[in-house]
Amino acid sequence: MMTKHCLRLLVIGAAFGSAAVAAQPQHPTLSTNWIATTWQPDTPAPSGEESYRFVDKPLDSNPSTLWSNYTAADCKRLLISKSYEDQIRYYLKCHAVDCCKCDTKDAGDQIEFQIPNVHPNWIAPIKYTKGPCDFPASGQPTVPNADIWTWKFGPAQYIAYTTTCPTCNLTASQPGPGVELLRWDIHIAAQNITIEWQDYIIPADTSAFKGSFDVPAVCQGNILDCCNTHEQTSGRLTPVERVAAFMKKHGLPGNATSW
Repeated sequence: MMTKHCLRLLVIGAAFGSAAVAAQPQHPTLSTNWIATTWQPDTPAPSGEESYRFVDKPLDSNPSTLWSNYTAADCKRLLISKSYEDQIRYYLKCHAVDCCKCDTKDAGDQIEFQIPNVHPNWIAPIKYTKGPCDFPASGQPTVPNADIWTWKFGPAQYIAYTTTCPTCNLTASQPGPGVELLRWDIHIAAQNITIEWQDYIIPADTSAFKGSFDVPAVCQGNILDCCNTHEQTSGRLTPVERVAAFMKKHGLPGNATSW
């Protein structure tokens, strides 16, 4: 027969067990839209402003898009991932002409920044800790109590650092709180790559934001094909492009095959 003492111990043990389970919070779903200055170690500082809009299943009428603006070099790139994995990359003043393009079939979608970036997500269990987030490239002040989300898939370990921002979320009529992506690390054996975000904002998915990714007039019509020459800019890839190239090199899921 179970004594009252044993029963009390079971109740206490169950309470501690419930607390342990509750200590692992639900991971956030990152915004698929963001605008930020991006940084990366060993690249010109800053790398420039990037505007990102990710669509899981892009269509010609609703593409997945990325604007990358090299502030110092006056060089801009517009990536548009459309249906049937058709990907077009426009280069504005990155070469000897005002605009040229590279149209790649079967290139897949652009890189996805999500926790986790693996589908279905249950195959990549997430571990949570809290700790400091440093910014070696941008030199931003350390965030002492960042939320740190870690998962593994294949040979890679992913680490996403996030925090709650008080006013970065612009999806409502007034700026409000949101989940800010601070840093993204990928580790494979002795190799790793990092990207940092600064001045991160979450724009509303309005027609104005979608329209900001429209192909500029200078890039329309019969323009030069530069698929064979865009590699010349590889020495000054933006952080997002470098992460995608790293993922392609190691055959990681979620990489854009045309980087």
